[in-house]
Amino acid sequence: MQRVKLLVFALLAVSMFSTVVAAAASAALPEILKEGRVTTRPLRFEGTSRLTTRLSTLGSSVEVTCPETRTEGEFEAARPLGPFHLDFKGCTTTAGGTCTGLGEETGIILSLGTVHIVYDKLGTGVELGAAVLFLIQNTHFECTVLIVHKLILTLGQVLCLIKEINRLQKRATITCETTRTLGDPKEVTYWNDAEREVNIAEGLLSSENDSTFTMSAESGSGEVESEEIEIMA
Repeated sequence: MQRVKLLVFALLAVSMFSTVVAAAASAALPEILKEGRVTTRPLRFEGTSRLTTRLSTLGSSVEVTCPETRTEGEFEAARPLGPFHLDFKGCTTTAGGTCTGLGEETGIILSLGTVHIVYDKLGTGVELGAAVLFLIQNTHFECTVLIVHKLILTLGQVLCLIKEINRLQKRATITCETTRTLGDPKEVTYWNDAEREVNIAEGLLSSENDSTFTMSAESGSGEVESEEIEIMA
């Protein structure tokens, strides 16, 4: 009888362990596939903007606009994340004047950080999607309007949709949007690798002349190119 009890206990333990493993396996981020398999080496990407990129701040009618954006970065081996490098070019404000990153050529703003591919929808009764989450390092730039100089600092997170997923492609369109209110991001919710909903309603913040940080938003659309891959979500 004791042996029977031990055998039942062992079977229950194996069953519980299998359930935990299965749950852990399902709690994953979208995958980047190359020839039907998860990439086992770093994957570089680069791209250009299709629309003017706009940075707006809640409560302000003035936007920073950059008509050209160059993107480059690299996903880690077998992981949908990695560093990115953005060059915003020809940057001005809607009130006039030029915006330039500290130490950069006139009209150029450099932004660095980490990019993650995440689930856009999960368990909501609608089609599953994928998005790009930009984790932005401190980005300093100066805008000059007439004789007024303003030092701007931006940091935080920006969530942008990927328009093409679940098929082989060399190019994908990434779109960042705002609501009708300047400084208010449209996409603020994603699901992490633990299948938990994450809200970043105040993901991107900006400060002017070392003042209080204010909620901000970025809008624009660009096309990113890499090897022929499939983003599975």
